[in-house]
Amino acid sequence: MTAEVNRTGLERGAVILGGALIVGATLAAYANSFHGPFVFDDVPTIRDNPAIRGFASAWRGAEGLTTSGRPIVGLSLAFNYALGGSQVAGYHALNLAIHLCAALALFGIIRRTPMPKSQLTPLLVGFSAALLWALHPVQTESVTYIVQRAESLVGLFYLVTLYAFIRYAQCPSHGPGRGGRALWAAVAFGACAAGMASKEVMVSAPLIVLLYDRTFVSGDFKRSWRQHRALHLGLGSTWLILGVLALATGGRGRTAGFNSGVEWWRYALAQFPAIAHYLRLSIWPHPLIFNYGRTLALDPVSTALSAALVTCLLVGTLVALRRAAPVGFLGACFFLILAPSSSVVPVATEVMAEHRMYLPLAAVIVLLVCACRNVPRGAFLAGTVTLAAVYAGVTGRRNQVYQSDLLLWSDTALRRPGNADAHFNLGHVLADEGRTEEAETQYAEAVRLEPAFAQAQTNLADAQDRLGRSEAALAHFETAVRLRPDLVEAQNDLGNLLLRQGRTADAIAHYRTALHWQPGTAMTHCNLGLALTQAGQLDEAAQELRIALRLKPDFPEAYFNLGNVRAETGDNRDAAFCYQEALRLRPDFANARNNLAVVLSRMQSPEPKN
Repeated sequence: MTAEVNRTGLERGAVILGGALIVGATLAAYANSFHGPFVFDDVPTIRDNPAIRGFASAWRGAEGLTTSGRPIVGLSLAFNYALGGSQVAGYHALNLAIHLCAALALFGIIRRTPMPKSQLTPLLVGFSAALLWALHPVQTESVTYIVQRAESLVGLFYLVTLYAFIRYAQCPSHGPGRGGRALWAAVAFGACAAGMASKEVMVSAPLIVLLYDRTFVSGDFKRSWRQHRALHLGLGSTWLILGVLALATGGRGRTAGFNSGVEWWRYALAQFPAIAHYLRLSIWPHPLIFNYGRTLALDPVSTALSAALVTCLLVGTLVALRRAAPVGFLGACFFLILAPSSSVVPVATEVMAEHRMYLPLAAVIVLLVCACRNVPRGAFLAGTVTLAAVYAGVTGRRNQVYQSDLLLWSDTALRRPGNADAHFNLGHVLADEGRTEEAETQYAEAVRLEPAFAQAQTNLADAQDRLGRSEAALAHFETAVRLRPDLVEAQNDLGNLLLRQGRTADAIAHYRTALHWQPGTAMTHCNLGLALTQAGQLDEAAQELRIALRLKPDFPEAYFNLGNVRAETGDNRDAAFCYQEALRLRPDFANARNNLAVVLSRMQSPEPKN
């Protein structure tokens, strides 16, 4: 009895030590990530998203954002906002905490999973796999890039669901310990339900739990169903949550699914080289790329070779599954977790993404670690520590890329020069910094790579217009509105250029088109009012400007333009009021000050006698 107690105490101590080492090493690797700013989709989803200002609105979400149809992700961001507003460190801290909890859950799963006798204990295998998974540089996109909390959060719920099932299965079904069995069943169900409300990746979790049951617990599907039917049915029922959320968001705003505008077969072909690339990054994580773009060139030879590799792995997985081999379970985890984003269902926003490997990477690493089961323990531990140190160093360097949008998109454009999105976003960052000529170069490259990229055509035209190349800008604006008549920004900016060139009627037409596609835009109503003023249609101009002010009461330019209209019609008192409001909102508005002086002078001068 004493020997058994000592052995149990030693194992518990080893588990605590292993967990502490995983946490400490991961904290050290991500220590330089805490002050990275909001980048790319972080900005609309977090910094500028009013929905996360309250828990009720965060639950409902906002259409077109990463949180759409993922209420648990939205609630987690609302929690951050409630604690620290837009202070970025808190968001990074919670992201890292989620990742650490996921790594500990993976550690717990592996050490409680039966394994063939070897030089390595399940505890040692679990420690090595969880440590390497937590430190692997591919994980940076899901941890350091705040908005990809969706990936790490669903990964945590996925792993907790499986861990809770294992604890449930290990509890006695009768006697004093059955209360623990009910508790773990409730944890598994709750985690699975929360995962379904976090991201679509969770769809395969009930199947993976059933496969684990059959492979490591019950031995076959009949016994699994007979012994654990209630829990499997409960986990399967959470698919209803995912179904309701998917229907409510309409294919995530038509960015995913068969109505997203991407041909499913082309997307499916692109996934063969994508999956092969993921596997290569699992072993050799270089180069890491933030954004791979919306298109992937399908070279026939590389696509065929990748398809052959992926097909062989898939067939091997099916054969191993039939024999109930552990390697079959790991293969099934890899393919089933990737399936929602890397199969025939198109994701229009990105053809491949490293964050998709967040959870599938665990299956690859566990397989590689288990392949070393006959290596002596000392050599195995030395290899684990060495590789972990390398991973931690590369992860720390990768985190530095997320320190600014400029670094992030410069790195992406450098490593993925054929990615039009990378050049476009780099141009946007440069334009915001006032580096217009450099921005023009990047926009021009995006247009060269993808001539039908209407937004890039628009931004290129804007840059050229600011640089005084109005004729070149006009050509790109016209291309943009031809490609996408509903691109309101292009219609509006083209109208502005035409108005400056004196083509007032054409400018009015483009402003009206912009309002057709996006009614109720204050800026467009203001621009239309200015154009109508220049066309001599003063009553209509005043109407448009009053609409602009109703939509945006703190709009000094609209007050100024309305003041001009009222001065033109002889209503000096109303004009003076408009100029005064413009100055109240913008005290440095020199033209408003000058025009106010003119109308006040008129009001003070005696009217001429007949």
